[in-house]
Amino acid sequence: MPTKQMATPEKKHYDVGIMGFWFGANYGSILTYYALNRTLESLGKTSLMIEKPISANDWEVVSKTNSRIFAQSHYNISEFKPFDKLNELNEICDTFILGSDQVFNPGCYQGFKNALFFDFVNNDKRKIAYGASFGHSRIQFPFFERAKVRYFLSKFVGVSVRESSGLDTLKDLHIKGKHVLDPIFICPMKYYDNLLSEAGNISENNYVLNYILDPTEAKRDLIKYVSSKLGKGFVNILDGVPHKYENNKNLLNLENTKPQMLLPDFVSYYKNSDFVITDSFHGTCIAILFKKPFIAIANRLRGITRFESLLNLLNLKDRLVYKAEDAIDNEELLKPIDYDKVYEILEKEKAESLQWLQTALTKEPDNRSHGLCNNTLEKLFRLSVNDKYIHIFKYCEYWYYKLATVFMSGDKKKKYKSIRNRLHDWVRNYRKRKKNK
Repeated sequence: MPTKQMATPEKKHYDVGIMGFWFGANYGSILTYYALNRTLESLGKTSLMIEKPISANDWEVVSKTNSRIFAQSHYNISEFKPFDKLNELNEICDTFILGSDQVFNPGCYQGFKNALFFDFVNNDKRKIAYGASFGHSRIQFPFFERAKVRYFLSKFVGVSVRESSGLDTLKDLHIKGKHVLDPIFICPMKYYDNLLSEAGNISENNYVLNYILDPTEAKRDLIKYVSSKLGKGFVNILDGVPHKYENNKNLLNLENTKPQMLLPDFVSYYKNSDFVITDSFHGTCIAILFKKPFIAIANRLRGITRFESLLNLLNLKDRLVYKAEDAIDNEELLKPIDYDKVYEILEKEKAESLQWLQTALTKEPDNRSHGLCNNTLEKLFRLSVNDKYIHIFKYCEYWYYKLATVFMSGDKKKKYKSIRNRLHDWVRNYRKRKKNK
C-alpha cells in the first residue's frame, strides 16, 4: 500500500481537477503548477491537485521531496488511485485541466498510460489543456500514437500550448490550438508576495544568482566571468531533484552552492538577486517576472524550442546563448534590459492568455460524436487506445516501420529505425508478460 500523505477528503466538491507533473522536484515545475493553481483561485475556482496514478501492483512510496512538502501545505490533494479507479474523480470535479510543462512529450507521458489525456473523464466534463508542451519543435508520432493523441485531444473543449511551434504539431493532428504564456506569467503578483512572506532571511546581497540544471565547466567559467565583470558575488542553486544534487554540486564545483530548499526560499533568492544566469526555461521566466537582467543558456538536453519561443515573443532573443562559452567576453549581455518594452508585450499576451482560460472554463463540453463515429478511422482510434487490442496494433506498427526503413535513408532512416526498435522492445516485453501469466 502507498505511504499516506496529507490528502483532502474526497467528499468535498471542486470546480477544477489539475493533472500534470506538479509533484516533480524541479523548482520550475513546482512554481508553474503553483502559478496555475493560484491563477484559478484568482478566477474564483476551487482546485484539486490530482495525484499521480499508480498500478495496483506497484504502489509508489511517497518520498519527502521538497515538492511534496510544499504541496502538502499549499494544495488540496487527491488520494492515490490506481488507473482503474481514476474515474471516481468525476464525482468530485466539474472540470479537468492538464497543467503546463511537457505533458505532451511522449517521453514524459508514457508512464501515465492515457491518464494525461483524461481517458478516465466523462464526456459531460470539461477537459482543458493549458500551456502544454510537446518538448521539441517537431514531434514525429508513430502512426497509432498519432491516432491516439488526436482522438483524445478532440474531446477537449480547449487546447493551448506554451510554444508557438506546438501549434504546428496540433495542426498536423487536426486539432485547433492557442499559443499562451506559461502560468508563471499569468498568476497575480500577490501570490508571489505570499510565497516571499514564507521565505527565510537571506544573508547575501549584491549577487549574481546562478540557477543551473546541468552543470559544465563552460557554465562554471561563465559564472566566474560575469561575477568578476559585475564586481558581485554569486549564489548557486541546482536542480531540486534529490538524487541529482551531489553529482551536480561536484560538477559545478563552486563555493556558495546552496543546499536544497523549499519554493519560497528559491523565489526569494531570485527576487533579491542583481543578475541571473540560468539554463532553465522556468528559471528564465522567473528572471523576466522579477525584471532581472539575465543570460539564458539554451539547454539542448531538455529542449531549446521553449527558450526560443518565449524570448522571440518578448524581443529578448539576444539574451539567449547556445553555448555558455559564447557569452564570455560578450559585454552586451551584461547590460540592463528595457523591461518597459518587454512588459508592454507581456501584459498584452497575459490578457489574451487569461481570456482564453476563462473562456475555456465556461465552454460546454460537446457530448456528440465528432463526425467520425461511424467512420472506419474513428473505430481505428478507439481500438488503438484499447488495452485489449493494443498489442495487435503495436505489432502491426512494428512491421510498418521495419519495412519503411528499407526504403529510407539519412536522418529519416535513423528516426524510423529508432521507432522500430522501441516497438520491437514493446512487443518482446508483451510476449514475456503473456508467457509468465
